[in-house]
Amino acid sequence: MKSDRREAPLALVVDDDAVNRLLTREALEGAGWSVEEATNGREGLASFQRLRPDVVLLDVMMPEMDGFAACAAIRNIPEGAHTPVLIMTGLDDYPSITRAYNTGATDFLTKPLNGLLLTHRVRYIVRASRVLRELRDSQASLVQARDAAIEGTRLKSEFLATVSHETRTPLNGVLGMADWLLDTELTPEQRDCAETIRASGQTLLGIIDNLLDFSKIESGKLQLKHIDFDVQRLLDDAVGPFQERARGKG
Repeated sequence: MKSDRREAPLALVVDDDAVNRLLTREALEGAGWSVEEATNGREGLASFQRLRPDVVLLDVMMPEMDGFAACAAIRNIPEGAHTPVLIMTGLDDYPSITRAYNTGATDFLTKPLNGLLLTHRVRYIVRASRVLRELRDSQASLVQARDAAIEGTRLKSEFLATVSHETRTPLNGVLGMADWLLDTELTPEQRDCAETIRASGQTLLGIIDNLLDFSKIESGKLQLKHIDFDVQRLLDDAVGPFQERARGKG
């Protein structure tokens, strides 16, 4: 992890040419950068893992491990997946430039280096890298929030379905007893009460079915059915449970 206490951005310059390292250091330090050096690709890779710089400048032609191989190795490290890497090359030809990009280079500079161009290019790619990192972080946060919302919806639907199924069992018992009661000898008043119990139970059963439908809507599994129904009976069932209370209040 990069230290939050670093006062100046850090550049790692990897080049086997001491003069090029010196010129690069002077240009970057003059622009407010801290600079660390390495003389070959393997040393540069080790320095990257130890220092976690903000940008890496890689020469192409180096002993032991060239710049292309070093760039690819940095990209294979999790911490180096998005670190800006500038390839410094005297090979100003299409195949070399293409190879640099294919190995994961952010950009390239052609030698001999121009100090002013170097500092501007480094500042630009680091700033662009930070913006992209912030966008990636924001996207990751949005994905996490989306996944949490989806999971919350799934749990809510699962809870509603479970409660609905568990409620059906005692309710079916109530409706069954109401039906049995209506098959017995009852006074008109008792029959009216039993019918109200059955109608209320059926209304509650309809509410439970609606809860199950709500779960199906959220899961995309709701299927509509076209059936005939008695409008008058529907109105009676809706008004019936309130008749006694309405009559009591005049």
